[in-house]
Amino acid sequence: MKMKGIRIVLLLFSLVYVTHALQPFAGLANNYVNNAILIPSSGNKVNSTIENGLSQWQSSSCLPTGYISRSDANTVLGVCATPNKCISSSASDNPSLSALTDGDTSTGVTVHRNNTKGFAQLTINLTPSIVQKISFRVTGKNSTSDVILQLVDTNTKVHIVYVYSGDADWQVHTVLTNISQNIQQIIVNSSYDFSLGEISTMNQPCFESLTVDLESPQPLGWLRTKLSGGDGSFFQVFVSNTSSSQWPSVTQPIDSSWINPTTFSLVPSVARFVLLKVVTPDIEWTKVNVDSLYLWDFDGLYGPAYPMTRSNPSTLSQLLGVNSIWGWGGAVNNGVEGAALYSPVLKLVRIYHELGWDIQYPGQTINYTIMYEGGGTPAQSWLNWYTTYKQMYTDGMVGVSSSIQFLNNSNGDITFCQANWKNPYQDAYNYGKSFSSFFGPQNKNLVHNVEVGNEPWDYNADFYITVLEGMLQGFHDGDSTLKRMPGAFQADTPDIPPNGDGISWDSKFIGYRVSDKALSLIDNLNIHAYSWATVNGVEKGVRPEKNDTTMRAVRNMLRWRDANAIGKSVFLTEWGWDGSNSCSDSHCVSLQAEAAFGVRGALVNAREGVDALTWYFYGDTGVTGGLFAMSGLLTYPVSQQNPVFLFKPVYWALHNLVTVLGDHYHVRALQENDDAYLYLWDKTDGSSPVLIGWIPLDDGFLDTNKKVVINVGNTFSYTLAKSSPLEINVNETGPINLPITTFSLQNNYLTANLSGFPRIAFLQAASGNTNTTTSSIVNSASSSSSLTTSSNYQTTSETTSSSTLTSTTSKAGSTTLSTASTSSTSASQGTSSSETTSTSSKASTTSQITATTNSKGSTNTATTNNVHNSGT
Repeated sequence: MKMKGIRIVLLLFSLVYVTHALQPFAGLANNYVNNAILIPSSGNKVNSTIENGLSQWQSSSCLPTGYISRSDANTVLGVCATPNKCISSSASDNPSLSALTDGDTSTGVTVHRNNTKGFAQLTINLTPSIVQKISFRVTGKNSTSDVILQLVDTNTKVHIVYVYSGDADWQVHTVLTNISQNIQQIIVNSSYDFSLGEISTMNQPCFESLTVDLESPQPLGWLRTKLSGGDGSFFQVFVSNTSSSQWPSVTQPIDSSWINPTTFSLVPSVARFVLLKVVTPDIEWTKVNVDSLYLWDFDGLYGPAYPMTRSNPSTLSQLLGVNSIWGWGGAVNNGVEGAALYSPVLKLVRIYHELGWDIQYPGQTINYTIMYEGGGTPAQSWLNWYTTYKQMYTDGMVGVSSSIQFLNNSNGDITFCQANWKNPYQDAYNYGKSFSSFFGPQNKNLVHNVEVGNEPWDYNADFYITVLEGMLQGFHDGDSTLKRMPGAFQADTPDIPPNGDGISWDSKFIGYRVSDKALSLIDNLNIHAYSWATVNGVEKGVRPEKNDTTMRAVRNMLRWRDANAIGKSVFLTEWGWDGSNSCSDSHCVSLQAEAAFGVRGALVNAREGVDALTWYFYGDTGVTGGLFAMSGLLTYPVSQQNPVFLFKPVYWALHNLVTVLGDHYHVRALQENDDAYLYLWDKTDGSSPVLIGWIPLDDGFLDTNKKVVINVGNTFSYTLAKSSPLEINVNETGPINLPITTFSLQNNYLTANLSGFPRIAFLQAASGNTNTTTSSIVNSASSSSSLTTSSNYQTTSETTSSSTLTSTTSKAGSTTLSTASTSSTSASQGTSSSETTSTSSKASTTSQITATTNSKGSTNTATTNNVHNSGT
């Protein structure tokens, strides 16, 4: 009986394991290549793979002889097998002339001298066409007579392209003709007998191709590949529904000297065959390498969004947060500092918590009670994280996430390099348990979400998984109510395939970076997604609705969650734009665009279904600098002696959005296309439905007004309320009132005058309908695995007083700040601050704050620079 019972238990365990086995590629969009037939022009056989779309393909070299046996390249292949196409001066040679164009350089013929005519001659009659290059091999000749190769064009002009004077050398000679006319004959003659091994021609430069047979017509929108074709090469994509028909191009020629993984937009089409053609320079031994290939429909790399009817039950205020570091850059004004500047807009904060500020090396023990009592941490004797976290709640924040930041190599600092972890699992476990036992909700109630690394991409994946499992278990055992998540990864591209030692370094793909055990300990998944796209070969900051924006990577993570971690949340812990009117980095957008895109991005990501949105960054870190230097909600102090903070337009745009929709949630999308976006939002009790719409305009065109007509459907059970519509703009005194005529609704058609800044129309239930949107939450909850953010961020009971920030406008048009009921605790021991107040012109759409840096300002800067150590 015992043995039988053991077998049953083992069987049940096996079934459970199989049922919940990790599906690493579940987030990928459907890649047509995975189920296609791949036909290379030359080289090795090609198979499809999930990771890269195909196994690596290397072509043969077109020159010196590679093209000769290819029917797609050699335009005279097999010609001499047709009667009367190839004629010798000696009739007895004609039956054997087919060997001249059989594609085999080891075969050949001898052309004999016609003694009556006094010469030996071979004539090949062609269907007139360009001869861009001609190849031949002389295998024997009379030593006193040249062999002359001539081309005759359609105007009967004879072009001598080669005179062979040497002894037979058995080599294939290729001549680039530079003749623009069509050629109708090839003539080779000599005074005496000569032998030829092969004659071949091409009517175009060398090329290699890969044909993808989808077996049935499919909608095509995007292609992604990594390839190289040598200096001077270019590639182009063609499509067709029959393999022998004309092939229209769906891309312009693209330089393919070396292409890192790059996504290209195709001319929208429906086709069965896709031809990837790489034109190479006419240089011997040049080969084409294709390391990856993806083909997608119109939704591209990121795939489709959830259905438009799907709601997101989290309110806007439950979603929005901001990223920060210890000290918040030292922003101070009238006693208002740090989190108090942001809490009127964003109630959640994510802080980069440096592991190297807690311990000096992996495995070192830390006792946070000693820190709490003023003794610092083993790594920083002055540090008290308790006061840092506690102050954020005092300043109005309602939830805090900690990103425990550590790297294999942090700008040359290898304190936490892989080799220094002597016992990775146990060292990580001990730290995690110590952390949650102090900061967790059941203890000091200061941290409600914690991450195992920020962007820990430079560790070997197997090693990171060991640390991840240990730290997650430690977090759980120290306080099981502390919500846990891995570092930020992506689910759209398996960038580094497995190797014999596990996964290589620098992989951001979640399928390689977590395990079944880790998933059992995780509450939230974590992704960083900024709105970038490649435009004319340059990666740029773009609008959030663009089809190929990298911000849509949240879709892949949501699909991955639905397959592997149902019931868990997806946090977009970094998103935003670099905004400046004087920025040199290609990712920068204008200040106006940063504001418009920020508001639209919040609305779009709420619709996508994420459970938290934390903007990167709290403040700018430069004036015109590189990537992420201008991504703040406030400008960063230019002078550390007397730093001046300015509210940026994006701050006021988000402020105005939260003012109107902070207690609303996304109910459903009514339209999402290049003409207009239109969403329905409401309070959770269904008492305040609104429409919010905009035109997805690019930077530079945001103020364009356009009238659109949208069919809202016959199930739309609302009428327009009499309240004035609003525009969510950068106005510091609140949203802008619009004429009542901005929106009109008749016979299920909404007519709206929209711009690049979202506009809001207030609704009321149609006669006989009440509380019409409440059921949407129920429907969403029953069909969705996402959790509401409010369950992950809890208001701390440790908060003893609160600070609120209010904005008033003076007659001069400047903005001043004031606080009420503040209880400020310095973020660092012994730090003092001076407070001054100044104002800025209304025309600048900013408010000016002066502040002093804290005593650890230089350390703050170093920490800021390390936040994006690996890039995103």
